[in-house]
Amino acid sequence: MLGDYIMNSIRPIFKYDKIDVELVKCEDIDLGYTGRPSQEIIDDNIRECNIFLFLFKVGAGEATLHEFEVAREVQTKKLQTIPTIRIYFFDLPEEEKSKELLKFQGLLNNNNIGLYWTNCKNREDLRGKIEHDLILYERRLLDLNESDTKENTLEREADARFAQYEDSKRNQLFLKKKLHQDIGNLLKEVDKVMGENGFTTAEKIFKAKKLYMKADLWAEASEYEKKSYARLLFDYAQFLEEYGFYYDSKEIYLRQIHLLEEIYGGEHKEAISSYNNLGEIYRVIGEYHNAREYYHKVLNIFDESQGRYNPNYAIIYNNIGLTYYYQGVFSKALEYYLKAIEVHNKEYGSDHPMYAKFCNNIGSVYWKQRNYTKALEYYFNAKEKQEKDPSKNRLDIATTYNNIATVYSDMGKFEFAMDYYFKALSIREKELGFDHPDTATIYHNIGSIFFNQKSYGKALDYMDKAYVIFLEKLGPQHTNTIIVKEKIDAIQKLIKNGHL
Repeated sequence: MLGDYIMNSIRPIFKYDKIDVELVKCEDIDLGYTGRPSQEIIDDNIRECNIFLFLFKVGAGEATLHEFEVAREVQTKKLQTIPTIRIYFFDLPEEEKSKELLKFQGLLNNNNIGLYWTNCKNREDLRGKIEHDLILYERRLLDLNESDTKENTLEREADARFAQYEDSKRNQLFLKKKLHQDIGNLLKEVDKVMGENGFTTAEKIFKAKKLYMKADLWAEASEYEKKSYARLLFDYAQFLEEYGFYYDSKEIYLRQIHLLEEIYGGEHKEAISSYNNLGEIYRVIGEYHNAREYYHKVLNIFDESQGRYNPNYAIIYNNIGLTYYYQGVFSKALEYYLKAIEVHNKEYGSDHPMYAKFCNNIGSVYWKQRNYTKALEYYFNAKEKQEKDPSKNRLDIATTYNNIATVYSDMGKFEFAMDYYFKALSIREKELGFDHPDTATIYHNIGSIFFNQKSYGKALDYMDKAYVIFLEKLGPQHTNTIIVKEKIDAIQKLIKNGHL
C-alpha cells in the first residue's frame, strides 16, 4: 500500500517539478511473485537508490536490519547525490514490540542518529510525515532552502480547537461556531497556498490537498450546514480532478451527490455539474456504463426544467457519444453525435467553436468505419473553423491536427501524417505539459508511424514516453495503457531479434 501511494500519488505530483520518482521493488505481489530474491540482489537494488524508507510496526527482522546497514553504507559513500534515510515506527506500547525492534531503536539513540526516525500514530500520520520528508528532500534536489512546511499559526490554532471540540461537550456549541469559521478559513487558505511563490508545485498541491482533507473531516464531524458542505465537497472533488487524482475525486463527487440528493429529495438541477463531472471521470477511467448513467441524469433534469432543445443537450449528447465511441459501438456514437450537432446548430450555428468539436467527433466515427474521404471532409471542416481564430482554441486545433494525421497514417501517407502529428505535439506540450494523457496520445501515434516504417528504435522511444504517462495518470487497467504496453512488448521482441 505504501508503494502504491508513492507511485500513484507522490510520483505524478513530483512530475510537475520535473523530478522523477522510481520505486525499487524486490518482491512484487501484484505480479504474483512473492518469493524473496537473494540478499545480494536486494543489496544491489538498495545501492541504486538515493532515498530509503524503512517502516516498522512490531518486529525487526535480521534481513531488514542488514538492509539498513547497506543503506547507511550508501549514504556515507554518496553524499554528493544527497542520499537520505527515513525510518518510521508505529507508536505502540513497548510490550507489543519485539526484542529485536527495541534493540534496533536503542541502537539508533545510542549512535546519535535519532534524526533518522520518527513515531507515527496511524496510517494517516505516516502518510503526512512521508509527504513532509519527501518535500524537504525535493527542495534539496532543486537547491532551494528547506522551508518550514509545518502548519502555520492559523492552522495550529484551528487544530487545537478541533481537538478541544472532540473532547469537550460543554463548550461544543461555541466551539462548533468557531470551528465552522475555521473551515471557511482553511478553504480560503487553499487559494492562498496555490498562489504562493517560493514553493514547489508538489508542495503547494500536497498542502492544498491536506487543507481540503481537514476541512472535509471537520465539516463531517461538526454538523456543518449541508448546502455549504456540498459546496466544499464539490470544490474538493474538482481540485482532485484537476491534478489527476481521478479515483479520489470520484469518491468525493459520489459523497457530494449523495448529500445533494438528501437535501433536495432526489435528482435535482443543483447536482447537474456534479453529475456531468462524475460522468467525465468515469469516461476518463474507462467505466463507460457508469458515465452514461450520470449523463442521462443530466438529460432527465433538462427534460423537466429547461425544455427538450436546450443547447446544453448538445454537450451531453456528445459526451454519451464519446462513451459509445470508446467502446467501439460506432453506430450509437454517430447517432448521438448527430443529435448533438443538430441541437447545437439550432441555437448557435456553424461558427461556434463547439461546431468544430462535433465535426471532429463525427469524422472520427467515419475514420473508424474506414470511410477516409468522409472523415477528412469533417476534419478539414473543423480545421477551417478553428484556424479562423487559433488563439482561442489551440488545444482544439491540436486535436484536429492529430485526427487528420491519423487518417493519413491509415492511408499510408506517412509524410503527411508525421507533419500533422508534430504540429499537434508542439501545441499539446506547450499547453498541457509533457506528462498529460493527451500529450501521451501523440507520443503513441508518432511511435506507431515509426513502427510502420520499421524504425523500431525510434518507435520504442515514443511508445515508452506514452506508456509511463498512461500508467501514472490512467492506471494499468486502462485500455490506452494496455494497448501501448502490448506494442512495446512487440517492438522489444523485434529489436531483440536484430531488427533496429
